[in-house]
Amino acid sequence: MSMKTMAYFASGKTEMDFSTFNYDRIILVDKGFKTGEYNIKVENNKTIIRMSCDAITAVDILKDKKIKLDCFISINEGLHEGGGHYPLNGEYFLAYLSPILKDTYYHIYAPNYYNNYVFRPLSSKNVFRKGSFSKVMEVGFEIAGIVASKLNNDANNNLKCFQMQRKTEETFILDNDKKVKLIYGNIWNHIGEFEYLFLPSNKLTRFIVNHNKIHWFEKGKFPFDELLNLDNKIAIKIAILPWYSNNYKFELNKLVEIAQNKNIEIVLFFQDSRDKQIYLDCFLI
Repeated sequence: MSMKTMAYFASGKTEMDFSTFNYDRIILVDKGFKTGEYNIKVENNKTIIRMSCDAITAVDILKDKKIKLDCFISINEGLHEGGGHYPLNGEYFLAYLSPILKDTYYHIYAPNYYNNYVFRPLSSKNVFRKGSFSKVMEVGFEIAGIVASKLNNDANNNLKCFQMQRKTEETFILDNDKKVKLIYGNIWNHIGEFEYLFLPSNKLTRFIVNHNKIHWFEKGKFPFDELLNLDNKIAIKIAILPWYSNNYKFELNKLVEIAQNKNIEIVLFFQDSRDKQIYLDCFLI
């Protein structure tokens, strides 16, 4: 039987009592721990792992170790004054986190923490709308095996605990030669399947350093020339995220032409259900 694993990101350095938590392995991630620390201890018959690193680096490490989470917690990542660089309950990080989450898991966070106008969309009921998971229901912390009062919660926010379920992906074939596909799903769940990933740059770009197959480009300007110059002596597969074009119909059909001429497979990923018909309409004759 696999170990039940909980991870608390931006946990803080204050010691916590996890003796009554219903998890075999508890992972604490915080840059405030001793630099470079990856410390494993056994306390009260529980494996406690402390990781001193950025959240994205922690995901990379846990993925390499094939660790899957039954519960994810992030309460206060220091966005306002504590040196946090990006929201851990934001669309982009949750997508990156997805590969190390079990298909059903518990998600604990403090919506009130994001009431600052810059982050207010994260506190709404739509925070997970474009993610890989859907909220099944709000549950009590005891159901999730958590004692909320024993978590570091210096933000004094009201915590929420949700049971989450992975969404089913949808795939659409966009051309007769089956060279171009559209997947309603998360690109980070599939990166091992591709030789190249073309991704629009964003404020998290500088933290994602563990993937030499990524080609970053400016939003709104897909690098067709770079795609055309790829060496494809062997069959290759390329994954692409939306680039916010003003003329998707022309540019998506241009991708089909490139895929057919260079004999490569291109897969377009998106996670916003509202975009699905926009993309599909581009291929209607």
